[in-house]
Amino acid sequence: MPPFDGAPSIFVATFGEIATVTPYGQSPRQIMAIFRNRPDLTLEISQPKPIMHARSTDAEDLRDGDAVIIAGASYEVRLVTPNGRGMTEIELELAAS
Repeated sequence: MPPFDGAPSIFVATFGEIATVTPYGQSPRQIMAIFRNRPDLTLEISQPKPIMHARSTDAEDLRDGDAVIIAGASYEVRLVTPNGRGMTEIELELAAS
C-alpha cells in the first residue's frame, strides 16, 4: 500500500465538517468536506466562489446543479474537479432562495 493512501480520509477528518449532498435522482447523504466560503486574501489569486474539498469516493457522483448544504447554507454544485490523488475540489454557488 502506498504511504499516502489514507491521506484524504485524514484531511477531511481533521479539517472537515459535515455536508449534506444530494446527487441528481438520489437521496440526500452526509459526507465530510473541507469548506472555504471566502477568498484567501493571502494568495495573489483569490477564489471568488465557495469551494468544498471531499474524498473522491464521496464526490464521484456529484454533477453541476446538485444540491449541497454546508455551514448552514444551501449551494449548488458548479464544477467538480478530481485531483487524481483521492481528493476532489467542488466549486459551489449559493442556491437561489
